[in-house]
Amino acid sequence: MIPNLLHKLNSILNKKYFFVIITFTILTLLTIWGYSFEKFNLTLGIKNAIRSDAIGYYAWIHLFFNPHDTCFSTYYQTSIDYMPEVQWGLKPIVLTSCFVPIYTMGMAIAWLPFVIIIGIPLNLLMNDFVIPTQIFSVPFQISITLSSVVFVSLGIYFLYSALEILFDTKTVRISIISLLLGSNLIHYATLDGIFTHALSFFINAISVYLFLKFMYRRKDINSLSLFLIGFIPSLGVIVRSTNFTFLLLTGFVLIMLRKLPKHFFNVVIGVIVGLIPLMFQLAYWKYATGNIFYFPYWDYEGFSLLRTSIFSILFSFNPHGLVPYSPIILFAFIGFILGFLEHLKLNIIFSCVFLINISIISSWSSPYGGGGLGNRFFVDFYPILIFGIAYFFSRFKKNLVILTILLITSAISLRLTYLYWLNEIDYGGENFWDLYTKMLSLL
Repeated sequence: MIPNLLHKLNSILNKKYFFVIITFTILTLLTIWGYSFEKFNLTLGIKNAIRSDAIGYYAWIHLFFNPHDTCFSTYYQTSIDYMPEVQWGLKPIVLTSCFVPIYTMGMAIAWLPFVIIIGIPLNLLMNDFVIPTQIFSVPFQISITLSSVVFVSLGIYFLYSALEILFDTKTVRISIISLLLGSNLIHYATLDGIFTHALSFFINAISVYLFLKFMYRRKDINSLSLFLIGFIPSLGVIVRSTNFTFLLLTGFVLIMLRKLPKHFFNVVIGVIVGLIPLMFQLAYWKYATGNIFYFPYWDYEGFSLLRTSIFSILFSFNPHGLVPYSPIILFAFIGFILGFLEHLKLNIIFSCVFLINISIISSWSSPYGGGGLGNRFFVDFYPILIFGIAYFFSRFKKNLVILTILLITSAISLRLTYLYWLNEIDYGGENFWDLYTKMLSLL
């Protein structure tokens, strides 16, 4: 009987569903713990989870409950009462007298089910359901905070599914654990989950999984899968514009299906349906600004191809680059070099997506992403970078090498995360000596 129970327990532990549940549980506990830190200026646990850029994203939730406030004048005043940094998310338009959210509605679309299923019932239980004065109520903020944990946990599920197409179970698990513990992903899944990166991570993980499935398990591809290959990447555009590069995966699939009209048509329909929210966004911009295409950053930010800083955004300590605050990514780059020829066509496509994105990021007037733990822009592309991690670890058969790298990268990343939560690390980064002196001195 005992051997049978042990066998069943082992089979449960080996399932990726259990792996995802553990991830969700740990991230939830870290979120609860993290919001107790003074840095995040909270009084009721999660009272100010909606802050900074999220005020702009959240405006669309307000519009759902207050459809008459299409110019967001009520929301603007409510936001000022709630938090003075409202100017981060709304921009006044002289022509129409509207206060236009400077961000697209993608985050709000994803948040809405959480607000309806979790936020509204909690508000009702607390007898506190008053709109719009309580649009920033604690239950609503709890629902928003929980969403990023769910997004990253589900993203991990799809990455697990994608990786196991090419790698053995041990490599898959080590790669996912190392990404979680050795990068800034935990931070952007928890305390800074209000940004678009957790949701982009989730959407792009699905895109990568569907693409891998098409490439290597085409017999399992049905009409729904083909529709999703077009739908998911195009839907990601309304969340964050740079996600459009994942449509390159869709484009490659269309090239492969050019002689199969029925399958080709399924993918194209998916793309069109996925872009419907963007049509609503364009229509609103026309109404509120007078222009179909609206770019609110021109006043203070923008692109310049002459201002590229690729090495800096990857390796700079101050301003904060990618690798110093997410050390496991260094091994992802090494892994891609080692395994590039192993799946040549796939890696060429992945490289194109990543190189286009890094060119866009480096050409942006704020290529470091403003304040945050490391360069947050790259979190969206971890679903691609994790394959480099998997290539790297698949080269080593000795557990000691794997364990050493995992422990070192995890120790550095988790320590930096903790110091950032303690407000010991500046929002914009620290130079090398200051950063690692703090890491050692505060042990």
